Amino acid sequence: MRRSLIAGGVIVLGFLGGPQAGSQGHLRTLKGERMVLEYNAAEDQASVVVSAESEVGVEQVQLRGPNGATVFEVQAAGTTLGLYGLVVENGESTPAEIFATYPEGVYRLRAQTANGGVALGAARFSHALLAAPVVNYPPDGAVDVPTIGFAVNWVPDSAASRYRVTLELGETDLLAAEVRAGTGAFRVPDGILEGGRRYAIEIAAIAPNGNATLVKVPFLTR
Repeated sequence: MRRSLIAGGVIVLGFLGGPQAGSQGHLRTLKGERMVLEYNAAEDQASVVVSAESEVGVEQVQLRGPNGATVFEVQAAGTTLGLYGLVVENGESTPAEIFATYPEGVYRLRAQTANGGVALGAARFSHALLAAPVVNYPPDGAVDVPTIGFAVNWVPDSAASRYRVTLELGETDLLAAEVRAGTGAFRVPDGILEGGRRYAIEIAAIAPNGNATLVKVPFLTR
């Protein structure tokens, strides 16, 4: 995975490489296009994440807003592999700044393929967010948390389509899991937590539109 900064505070989080397509270029359709919000309720910070996949390698991807203006361009500079999948995230800012910069509506992707063709796609972007998950256990800043039989639990939201649970140690994600709608608990498998370590558990409520509202709870194991 490669990380680089491009204009406008947009960060290329990662892309997948593959062999160059040998067929003559023509019009294609991108797949799995998504443009969603990731909102950290505790810090009141949000970011926009754009993702898409292509069946053939692409060398450049451009995103245009509902008004036709270019939002960003991503190029596969320094590689002959081309992009087969990409995830692009803007820098974090307040929701008000995000909403002002990225209005709701349909955003259009245009990719230049490695074989001289064009691939098109579109994603609908919404500002609608779920309420932040209410975590019952562990409490924020909990200490003496057991390493065996540890389970996080929260109040399920009937409007959530699913939940994402992430266990963090510093900047490292130790575990990530998706939990089905209506669920309000997740047990961390025994053997992952170690005694005397500071961890954080992140719970993200995913709305039907794909937007995520998350909270993070730090804790110290016994």
